[in-house]
Amino acid sequence: MEIDPPVWRLLPLQSTLKRGTIEILYCYVPRTNNPEFVTVTDRLQRTSHDVFATVVPTLHEGMTEIEIADLLKSEFTRLGYTEFWYDVPIFVMIGPERILYDMKSTDYGRKAPSEKKLQTGDVLYIDLHPVDPQTKQWGDWNSMAVFHPRPGIDDE
Repeated sequence: MEIDPPVWRLLPLQSTLKRGTIEILYCYVPRTNNPEFVTVTDRLQRTSHDVFATVVPTLHEGMTEIEIADLLKSEFTRLGYTEFWYDVPIFVMIGPERILYDMKSTDYGRKAPSEKKLQTGDVLYIDLHPVDPQTKQWGDWNSMAVFHPRPGIDDE
């Protein structure tokens, strides 16, 4: 794959969820001479976004990172995506300490979803990296949000 020049462009994705609107999300796509690469990357990003938008409204207090990752993986499977780039198929991390320290680790075992439970006001990080079934190209999509922000506390 040639990247000419090594510049990235943005593809806008609009999302409206049941519990509010996410402004505009962008995915980064390398500027390349290969139009199929861009098409597949766009499809992977949009699919990841759609999986996220489908699962987010079903989240509730007390769910573990493992349960959230299982829901996301099930939705990908329903859409025909069964392979993921990393040894940890889907990253789900709750809380700033976990996000800040475990994401920096080169030990992917530390990035695996855990039994940590989701609570109101928690920071939630989700990183999705499905592999396209036809081309075996992988995508990388992530989002960080506050779960049920508490007015005056989590909304700043």
